[in-house]
Amino acid sequence: MKKHYFLLPILAVFLFACSDPRLDMTNADTFEKSAKKITSSLSAQKAKDFGYALVSITLTENLKLSAKSSFSHKVKDEEVQAQLKKLLDGKTANEVIIIAKEEEKYMENFSKELKAKGYGN
Repeated sequence: MKKHYFLLPILAVFLFACSDPRLDMTNADTFEKSAKKITSSLSAQKAKDFGYALVSITLTENLKLSAKSSFSHKVKDEEVQAQLKKLLDGKTANEVIIIAKEEEKYMENFSKELKAKGYGN
């Protein structure tokens, strides 16, 4: 039986090329380019969901960082960007949407905790 090991690199390249586009959070420019590439590969509704997910995650992470410091200082953009990079770098649209749903659960629990402590309505 012949071994066709030389085909493995070709197969790996093919599989990688056919995979869903991923976010590149290296810097603002690579993020913007990769987000546009992802959006252009999606249906209109999925692109809308992806955009909403990015905004939702950004706001939630900003709030988490503010809460972590007991709202004692304004969160720096660099702190938010570092957290977003850790959370989103290399993720597909579907993975970003799943993360946003998890973040929404966090926000619901956070809101309940605040209400239990007498804050808000």
